[in-house]
Parts: sequence; C-alpha cells; structure tokens
Amino acid sequence: MKHRFSKPDHIKYIMERSCINKKSFSEERANEVVDFFASKNEEMYYYKCDFCGSHHLTSKQPNIPKVLRIL
Repeated sequence: MKHRFSKPDHIKYIMERSCINKKSFSEERANEVVDFFASKNEEMYYYKCDFCGSHHLTSKQPNIPKVLRIL
C-alpha cells in the first residue's frame, strides 16, 4: 500500500526535494561551478528554482523545451 501524504505534507515533501535541502546559487556563481566541473570533464547543470528564485545544481540535464527562433 502506498503512503498517501496529506496536502500540507505533500507540499512540504516536494519543497524539501526541490529546494530546501539544496544549495542556492546566483546565476553567476552557478555558471562558475558548472565551469569548474567542466574543467574536470564532469557535466553539471543548473536550473532556476520555482520556489525560491535562486539556482540549484543538478547532474541531470534539465528538460527545457527547445524553441526555434526566427530572427
């Protein structure tokens, strides 16, 4: 049987996994960290957090929709 969270517990669980338990970076600092990992031949990415507005690191490539721009 799956555990069912109450709505407040479910929101807290999502926030902890998405934001609270992660380090926060400015976009400039996140770029520096990604560059550091790249210099060691390691891939690292960052994304802007919907909860706190800062940037968090991830080893998974973010799922960003590709947009074709016509200039």
